[in-house]
Amino acid sequence: MAKQQRKLSPLFTYSPASDPGYVNVRDASDGPLKSARWLCEYLWIIYQNHADEQFRTEFRSNFDQRFWEMYLTMTLIFSGYEVTCPNPGPDIGVIHRGRRIWFEATTPHKGAPTNPDRVPTPAGGMLEDVPEDKLVLRHLSAVSAKCSEQHKAWLARGIIAKEDAYIVAINTRELGFHDPKADPPIILQTAYGIGKPFFEIDRQTGTVVAKKYEQRSHISRTPTTLSTSSDKTAPSKQKAPVETGVFQDKQYAFLSGLVCSHVDAANCAGEMGSDFQVASNPNAEVLLPDDIRLRGNHYEGRRQGSEIQVVRKFRS
Repeated sequence: MAKQQRKLSPLFTYSPASDPGYVNVRDASDGPLKSARWLCEYLWIIYQNHADEQFRTEFRSNFDQRFWEMYLTMTLIFSGYEVTCPNPGPDIGVIHRGRRIWFEATTPHKGAPTNPDRVPTPAGGMLEDVPEDKLVLRHLSAVSAKCSEQHKAWLARGIIAKEDAYIVAINTRELGFHDPKADPPIILQTAYGIGKPFFEIDRQTGTVVAKKYEQRSHISRTPTTLSTSSDKTAPSKQKAPVETGVFQDKQYAFLSGLVCSHVDAANCAGEMGSDFQVASNPNAEVLLPDDIRLRGNHYEGRRQGSEIQVVRKFRS
């Protein structure tokens, strides 16, 4: 049930703010950033009835994360859902055909400056390779941080129920790299443990028989140099490979699906939610409904013999 309507408080204030994104949007006098402010204030008219008491304060220090929570909540409201935002608990809950679906929103960062797996900053204006392995590692970290122990705690406290669906919604704007035409998208590499696409061709006719994806169950992490001096030739410590394909991992059987988006306050072209990538977990204890009202591309992994092949179910 929505919180009781309260008098609208201003979203942006001139209190001290540590996030430059917040300051730039708040102080914009024209252009895309001013439009971003209008968008935030428009969404806030409704969202303020669902926001926790810390939202406006944390908006000043964690702008992208809190915007993503507001944007996702409002996308669900505009899709016709009545939302609940418990505190403590997952960020958003909806009822779909009598079943509860929970969403937990997260915005992964590039990684610590000393982390060899840190996602580099795009050069901008140049052709460059997308660091797919590092992006997948950041996605995996986001899923892991938001999942197992947190879900167990909420379940034990009765905040959520075992029969509820559970989705982790990842916003990747802070990672920097984004290719809307990537094949496969990073979220599918994370979810299903797949790699580059390839085609099966009929040798006699030369026609394409099927499009499939390489199976990639692990990613090798960047080794760290074992050095206590300035010696550049010091040996490296090989890190253990990281498993991908969280939907194949039994510890994530409670995870019904993943949602991925690259929007931020200044980059929200088209209808809200139109860039969503929705991946359903075929091994989930509670399956994601096929008719869930989320815009964007919806994907499903299907086992064919020893392989997992991913199909796009529909674009809403």
